[in-house]
Amino acid sequence: MYLLKLVGVLTGKYTPQNPPSGPRGRIYTPDFLTKLQPVLNRIMEIGQSYGRTPTQVVLNWLIAQENVIPIPGAKTAEQAKDFAGALGWRLTNEEIVELRSLASEVKPVIGFPVENL
Repeated sequence: MYLLKLVGVLTGKYTPQNPPSGPRGRIYTPDFLTKLQPVLNRIMEIGQSYGRTPTQVVLNWLIAQENVIPIPGAKTAEQAKDFAGALGWRLTNEEIVELRSLASEVKPVIGFPVENL
């Protein structure tokens, strides 16, 4: 599932006005981040309704998918606690379908030569 590679982008860390620098900036351009905005906005709305962070919503959504096991990489104890907040609750089926539909409208970045990183 392509979305696994987007988990970091779907947390709201990067926006069209604040794109990443370095190699990620070549992939997650302001144009691409603009296309992600509808799904990111919905993730944030859902998070607010549950009192959860965007990261927790995205991980919960991935857990709800068939044949997907998210493996988040925590660099700090704070990140690990945030990841743990994805457990113990569940998105509704309607929310899962809605997020899947919104995400399916975003086409992956393809053809980016790795040797240019």
